[in-house]
Amino acid sequence: MFETYQMLGREHQADLEREAQRVALARVVRRRRSYRLVLRSLRPRLAAMPARIPTLASTTERSRKT
Repeated sequence: MFETYQMLGREHQADLEREAQRVALARVVRRRRSYRLVLRSLRPRLAAMPARIPTLASTTERSRKT
C-alpha cells in the first residue's frame, strides 16, 4: 500500500514540475511578445531617426582632433 502512495506522490511531483516549466515558458514567450509589440510601435520613430547616431568613441575622437 505504501508503494502505491509513493508512486502517486512521484506522479504528482512530476505534474507540478511540468506545470512550473509550462508557466516559466509562457512567461518567456509573453516577454518576447511584449518586446516585439514595443519594437513594432517604435518602428516608425526609428525609421525617422538619422542613419548614423554618433557613438561615444567617435565623439571623443573628434574632440581630440580639435
